[in-house]
Order: sequence, then C-alpha cells, then structure tokens
Amino acid sequence: YDPKTQVFHEAVRPLRRLIAREHPEIQEWLRLLGGSDAEKLLDWVATAMRLDRQSSAPYFNGASGVGKSLFAYGLARLWTKGAPAALKNVLSGFNDALVKCPIVFADEKLPAGRGITAELRELIGSTTRNLSRKFLPIGDLEGAVRVILAANNDRMLEAAGEEYSTDDVKA
Repeated sequence: YDPKTQVFHEAVRPLRRLIAREHPEIQEWLRLLGGSDAEKLLDWVATAMRLDRQSSAPYFNGASGVGKSLFAYGLARLWTKGAPAALKNVLSGFNDALVKCPIVFADEKLPAGRGITAELRELIGSTTRNLSRKFLPIGDLEGAVRVILAANNDRMLEAAGEEYSTDDVKA
C-alpha cells in the first residue's frame, strides 16, 4: 500500500514450489509443437517465469488434439492448480484472475470489439496494469503476463475484423 497515492500494489501469485526435473517426453513434445520454431518456443518457455519483463505471445495453429490448450494449461500449473486466465475475462471489467495466474489464454477466437490487437499489444507489452475486482477499489498489479493464442487455423487475428499493416502482423 502506498499511503501517498492511496493505491494498493499487488503482484501475481508466486510460483508453486515444484521440483524441477528433466522430462525427455515433454521436451520432445515441445519440439514437435514448436515445429520449425521449436528453439524459439523452448526459449520462450525458459523465460516465461520472468514476470519482471515483457515477452512475446506465441500463436499456435494446428489440428485439434495436438496440445495447444495443454500447453497453456500446463504452464498455468506453475502458479496454480487451476486454469489459465481467459483473455476475454482479463479484458473485461474485472481482471482479478491475473492475481492467481499470469498465463492468459485465447482459444480459437479473440473477444469481439474494435481495437482488440491494440489491447493485446498493451497487455503483452506492460509490466503494470490496473487491477479491477468486484466491490474493491482499483489497485495496481505488478508483473508481466504471458499471453498464449491458439486456433485450428492461422486466421485468428483476421477474425477480429481489423486492418493490419505489415508491421502490425510482425508485432
């Protein structure tokens, strides 16, 4: 609590106490899931717990059953026994799910509304955001989030109905 500004600052729940050990099957699955970008995916996973800095948002597209959702749910287990935060909930009026888990997941579609990609860039590119809970004053939430997008095709962003420049697509 900052008495000067009268703002509560909260942080994302710390990592669960887990014993790290190598799992060759999981490592192979991550390589298969990442395909030609497997090394980038492995680097992303290695730094996903560093919530003091921003990171890119992986976009998985592939057939049903290859493990796109499993990836998001598996990473969420580092912080909680529950599920990752749903993107539509995080961008709605109350985003308190981020306190429990910094993994934000969009499966098959983005929330409707204009400017969704701008909201995504802001969410991905910041380490502080307002924390909005029911019946409580707005506070500040410290820590970056990790956004994961997954779809059965590569047109998830097109469905948002926005015009994109080449730079937008690269971002």
